[in-house]
Amino acid sequence: MVEEWDYWLQSREALNTVRHGGFYSILLEHGLRVIVLNTNVCYTFNCFRWLLYKNVDLYRQLKWLTKELEKAEEQNEAVHLLGHAPPGDPECITAWAKQFQRIVERFANTIVAQFNGHTHFDEFRVFYNTSNISQAINVAWNGGSLTTYTDVNPNFRIYDIDPHTFKILDFTEWIFQIPVANLFPQRSPRWYKLYSFKKAYGLQSLELEEINKLVNRMTWDNHVCQQYHKFKIRDSEIGIANDCNAECIRNNLCLLATTVHNDNEKCNLLIQDRIHEYDYD
Repeated sequence: MVEEWDYWLQSREALNTVRHGGFYSILLEHGLRVIVLNTNVCYTFNCFRWLLYKNVDLYRQLKWLTKELEKAEEQNEAVHLLGHAPPGDPECITAWAKQFQRIVERFANTIVAQFNGHTHFDEFRVFYNTSNISQAINVAWNGGSLTTYTDVNPNFRIYDIDPHTFKILDFTEWIFQIPVANLFPQRSPRWYKLYSFKKAYGLQSLELEEINKLVNRMTWDNHVCQQYHKFKIRDSEIGIANDCNAECIRNNLCLLATTVHNDNEKCNLLIQDRIHEYDYD
């Protein structure tokens, strides 16, 4: 990889980082540390057989992450955590995800934001306190993708960040429609704002309490569930040809509340609440 990426990386420091494992930590500005993880070490299609053979912390990355977060905590730094595969993804091996969950829970006050990709969908994952499953402690935001895999429109996202706490205040999603762009191939695609997260869901803020209220609202408010699905696939004509049915809603709920694959405790509670709500109706 070092040889393949030499043209783009060039600096010896960057090349050594890749040679060591591809993860690093940088103080972006006073009070804000960005930690970039190589989450491909948990990606089943890359490492599954090796991790089954010998379930270890590859490159001692999680141990390193713990030390970096300890230093950030001591120095009163906020941390933005970046990775590829999101927590709870079925393609991230469970043993790795469990240890990552423990780290996030320990340093939930230091990690003020997480950012992921991989799934190509606009979505988010909520970490819950393992000793109090009703308490949201962290959120990982998935930025979607420029690629159309599968049946989605290209997107990019702009985050508004508090300049003092470095927490996310809001974000806006921008897309263009593939069918429209294909009708006029001689023109550049017309990007437009699909939504503002805070405004679309009627939130006071993106604080954990508000995010948790949104998740709970999705157990009974079908309009919000359909809206979430529409945003998830970026208003794709193919994707929204049919409404998100009951199974689709349950899957979305479980995905956003699961940060360790097959740990279904929070998922089951949300589905149970949804069933009770419909029984009541």
